[in-house]
Amino acid sequence: EKSVEVFDLIHSDVWGPAPEKSHTGYRFYVSFIDDMTRVTWIYFLKNKCEVPPGSTTGHQQLSFMFPNGANGLKSEGPFDCR
Repeated sequence: EKSVEVFDLIHSDVWGPAPEKSHTGYRFYVSFIDDMTRVTWIYFLKNKCEVPPGSTTGHQQLSFMFPNGANGLKSEGPFDCR
């Protein structure tokens, strides 16, 4: 069932490591996808531990853009900073 309001639910996932670093040293990325609109934000990371559980740059930016905030943040997998 799809959300009926913008930012009612945000999906998040971390991908990586890439087999090779980018020319700027990134090997991971975290994505945030609005369930209703499918608007997507992607942030590149040098290591997976740059994404602290429950408090991410993307979530902080969403909070700034939309002071009422998202009602839910759903991670597509368990966060493991190893």
